Amino acid sequence: MSISFTHKDLKNTNYLEVIKDCKHFWDMKTKLYDLANKYDKNSDLNIVLNLLSEICAFQLNDESLNEPYTSFIKWEGISQEYTPKKLVIENLELLEYLVDICDDYRLKAFIADFLWLYREKRNFTHLLIAIDSFIKFPLDEEHIFDFNSIGSFRRAIKLSLLTKQPVDKIKSIILENVLSSTVEQYAHCSNIFRLLLDLKEIEEDEKSSVYRKLTEFAIHFEKEKDYKFQRTYLFDMKKWLQKTNDDDKKNIIEITCKVAESFINEAFTRTDNAIVAAKLFESAIHEYRTIPNKHRKELNINERIEEIHKEMTSSNLKAIESFTKINIGPVDITKESESSIELMKNSSLENAIVKLAFITYCPNLKNLDKESREHLSSAFSRTVGSSMLLEDGRVAAETKGTVELSGDAFEEKVKEEVHSRYAKDIQNCIKANIIPAFIQFITDHTITKDFLNDLCIQSNIVPRDRATIWAEGLYFGFERNFLVSTHLLIPQVEYLIRTLLKQAGVRTTVMEQGSAIEVEKGLNTLLDTPDIKSLLDNNILEELKHLLTYKFGYNLRNDVSHGISSKERFNSEVAVYLWWLLLKLVIFNSPYVKYLYH
Repeated sequence: MSISFTHKDLKNTNYLEVIKDCKHFWDMKTKLYDLANKYDKNSDLNIVLNLLSEICAFQLNDESLNEPYTSFIKWEGISQEYTPKKLVIENLELLEYLVDICDDYRLKAFIADFLWLYREKRNFTHLLIAIDSFIKFPLDEEHIFDFNSIGSFRRAIKLSLLTKQPVDKIKSIILENVLSSTVEQYAHCSNIFRLLLDLKEIEEDEKSSVYRKLTEFAIHFEKEKDYKFQRTYLFDMKKWLQKTNDDDKKNIIEITCKVAESFINEAFTRTDNAIVAAKLFESAIHEYRTIPNKHRKELNINERIEEIHKEMTSSNLKAIESFTKINIGPVDITKESESSIELMKNSSLENAIVKLAFITYCPNLKNLDKESREHLSSAFSRTVGSSMLLEDGRVAAETKGTVELSGDAFEEKVKEEVHSRYAKDIQNCIKANIIPAFIQFITDHTITKDFLNDLCIQSNIVPRDRATIWAEGLYFGFERNFLVSTHLLIPQVEYLIRTLLKQAGVRTTVMEQGSAIEVEKGLNTLLDTPDIKSLLDNNILEELKHLLTYKFGYNLRNDVSHGISSKERFNSEVAVYLWWLLLKLVIFNSPYVKYLYH
């Protein structure tokens, strides 16, 4: 286009004043669109203001290297008219003009980054403008979550490191905010601190000053008996030691013990809720068990675990006595999508994610087994057979009518019938409850990997060394990418089952025939190990079998291992349900369960 407006013309639209108090890009998009409509449809100012509005339709996903910008609205059947690449191709000349005359650092950051990413021949000046604009986003407590300031700094760090640009200025801003944080700001220091983990070069004096700051916060919150924030900073201290190559085993073990004792101290304050107290005691045991056996004796760790176990058992007994009196809300009242949506509204992030995890009942496999046996005793079922087909059309299993079946053959028929009923139940759960609640959740809240990582670390069901992978798997579910979440989480389920059995002293390997080589048992065998029934809820175990290993079930573990299914399979209802079930498992085994009663 022939550009006939100037910097002064753009400024005279008063666009800076219009968007000054906006808290997020979607608000900016709306206000810029309304401003554009005040000008003639074919005028330059209408065109440029509409373009600025379109830029605000994207949100920064700082976790992605190749596709860092996504549409605000992203779900099956809903598409965005523009992608950033298409926007650049169609408006290259105008965007190159705007990046120089735009006075709003937020818009300038996006424009420059779009040009750096998608211009056919990259201009290094655009990179420098993008970095400089991203680090103008505020990191103060009041505005840190406006426009995803944390993500903007991460984007600046990533661009700098990838192109070997100096990061001294970025580091200086972050350090200043970390070291000036006060305990009255609670999680603010932790939120800013995590940006330092993305940087590579940290000076010795910076290492020690940051560690002292984190320690100061941990000690303060312990004295205040605010154990959640105490653990937040204890975990940060661990991360900092690992980041700065000061991974001293003695220090790590000392922090681990403090984390465990923090769970215990909080448990003793929860005399109002025996279930939450039991989960906190269980988390303490889980934390202590991460300490290698060779270090436990000198610290009397095993004796301490026995003491905590007695407290946990006592709390569990109290919980059983009061369980029938507890109404956890979502499970009882969410029958239709409208009530699911309504229930999710006006909730904090912590409360909302727990509501999402408990938005509906899991099908009761014991009841389904009873119903199936009664059904298969009917005259019709005794004469009619069926076949189980794989996605590619092959017959996976075939059964005759039950009139000719008995013993193991009849039991196989029962399992097939149970799965048929189970599949219908979870389809109803997904359509009526999970999907509506999920959409409301992502409409109201922005989820981060840091938040999910903290959630997984504090859940006693997640192996400590795999918390990051669990967080990644859950995160991609919130990104509506169930193909990736499924491929990440299924192997972790297998590792979890194997870990639980090993901790209970159960052998999870078998000798190869004719050799001395030990190989790990597969998930199907592990789930059928009798000892696992005392280590994990039996209904969860049965669900995992139907979802992952039964040949007449969904058999997702087999599909993932052998690459059998198409992309559509992993964006189907069963992939959504598996992700939701594992989210529920993580939350139920964490202190976050307390939000059920808020």
